[in-house]
Amino acid sequence: MEWDVAVNKIVVYLKQHSGATNSALTEILDGDEGLYNRIKEHLIFSDLVEDKKGVGLVYIAPEDDSASISGRAEPDGGSETVQEEPVQIPAGPRKIFLSYGRQDAEQLAKKLAEDLTKLGHIVWLDREQIRTGKSWEEQIENAILDSEVFLSLLTPHAVRRPDGVCLDEISLARYNNRKIIPIMVMMCRPPLGIYRLDWLDLQDWTNPVIYEHTLQLICSLVREDGYQVEGIHTHIFSILKPLDFKLDIYRHVKDFTGREWILNSIRGWIEQ
Repeated sequence: MEWDVAVNKIVVYLKQHSGATNSALTEILDGDEGLYNRIKEHLIFSDLVEDKKGVGLVYIAPEDDSASISGRAEPDGGSETVQEEPVQIPAGPRKIFLSYGRQDAEQLAKKLAEDLTKLGHIVWLDREQIRTGKSWEEQIENAILDSEVFLSLLTPHAVRRPDGVCLDEISLARYNNRKIIPIMVMMCRPPLGIYRLDWLDLQDWTNPVIYEHTLQLICSLVREDGYQVEGIHTHIFSILKPLDFKLDIYRHVKDFTGREWILNSIRGWIEQ
């Protein structure tokens, strides 16, 4: 079931019944518990519902909210007939600057830019927006200053020191009080300027379920005013103090080349 259709069904039911149990709402989605949990989290985060002591949801959004819903409850209390339109959370488009390292996050950056644009936002991506014949630094600076939201894709290449352009972009956004949403793509130490901000985990972004879930969180945070969160992940890491094996791994693999001839032999055998 598509995300927009599923969300709309849940909102219709909650709005008409004021509330419902988790089991009843899961049944509306053909028993898809994973999809329901994602929608539940999304609606709670968007202040449309409240969690009823872990057993269900209560609808709390104002009556004049712009959720696009239709249909009525069946006489026997069964599922509703709904118009398949997405729930619209009140908010206009946002100007978003997408900061990333080309070496290890370009593919994800393009996908996020495309999906956020489809959702109505105005996304600035250097590969698409930088014009020849003009100073690229000046174009980046103007884009950051013109933006409302700064998405920072954190990867080792993006936060490399001391010549990381993304570090300069983060500093400019931070200095000019732009809303910054860090997104961890490959585990690395966040820059000092945003170290205390919590980050979204998108390390397994090729998993469509994880990507879609995180995209919904990004959209919610993009629309939310005054978002600033102390770093939960940073606090956990400071307590657990995970070991860093990078140097040990490098010592063992620096001269390792693999056995490409085996792969080529297998590939040839399959093809022939």
